[in-house]
Amino acid sequence: MVYCGTELARKALTEEEISAEQAGLESLGAELRNLCDRMTAAYADASVRLRRSSAASADREKELQAQLAAAQRELEAARAANIELKDKLQKMTSAYQTLKGRVDTAGAERNIPALCPRCGRKAEVGAVFCGNCGMRLVP
Repeated sequence: MVYCGTELARKALTEEEISAEQAGLESLGAELRNLCDRMTAAYADASVRLRRSSAASADREKELQAQLAAAQRELEAARAANIELKDKLQKMTSAYQTLKGRVDTAGAERNIPALCPRCGRKAEVGAVFCGNCGMRLVP
């Protein structure tokens, strides 16, 4: 674009045109203020909702952490009880094996059939109980 330097004549505005322009600017300014007020209110509302949501999320996270900790404590207690039961079972198994060995030894040493004190029937060699009435033969 080339500029020749010649000054252009300006059109003079009338009072009515100036008033109309000022009214238009004031109207535009009022619309802008109204828009800013609405945007500020919307921002404030969104900010409040976000803070409430963040607080609710933090509370929920604390609640879930507490539930997780309780579940972990219950799991540890169950593990401890399981270990205790396992130890008891091993002791009972050992006691059973010992007792079984004694009974087997006692039966092998007798080698002669015993008579049942209740029914009088001959028991098998090494039997602990009477095969007829079920009475215990070994003290």
